[in-house]
Amino acid sequence: MAVAGLALGGAAPAGPGAWSVMALDAATGRPVAARPLPATGTFALAYVHSAYRAPTAELFAAAGRRFTMYAVASPNEAVLDYYAVPGTRARLAGWWVLRLDRSVAFGEVPLIGTPVGGRTLVTASGCAALYPRSGAHDLRVRVMAGRRTGAAVPCPPGVARLTGGPAAAPATPRPTPTPRPP
Repeated sequence: MAVAGLALGGAAPAGPGAWSVMALDAATGRPVAARPLPATGTFALAYVHSAYRAPTAELFAAAGRRFTMYAVASPNEAVLDYYAVPGTRARLAGWWVLRLDRSVAFGEVPLIGTPVGGRTLVTASGCAALYPRSGAHDLRVRVMAGRRTGAAVPCPPGVARLTGGPAAAPATPRPTPTPRPP
């Protein structure tokens, strides 16, 4: 079965760039990382699964200030079993994808970001680290108005293809400059 349209699922209101995915410090409320949402409203929280040591991505679609987890993906199918939720499984770009039968909606998701798990925010505009060099970040992830902030990191291999992220889009050739007369 093909899993077409995984990068679709909800549109951000008020046009592209009006909303961002923000990871806020739980104690201070200050942004640790933020990336603008694409027009599709899709983003992912990627990490290395602690039990299986496998790349994993939770896929979301935002609408307004709420966002819905609609799929989980990993190259290791056992990660999907770990979530223990009903859904439809398929292979896509070398990953197992579990499209949830019942998506889960959030206004906020608490998470801990550590260098071991390498939690990373993935959007079409790039990837941001949700973990410090050492120790841990206690974070709250929300969709809200905000500017891009936080350390840019390479996007986890394979995740961009699932989310429509930066590595998924073909490079746009730069126009050749027209020489100006002296």
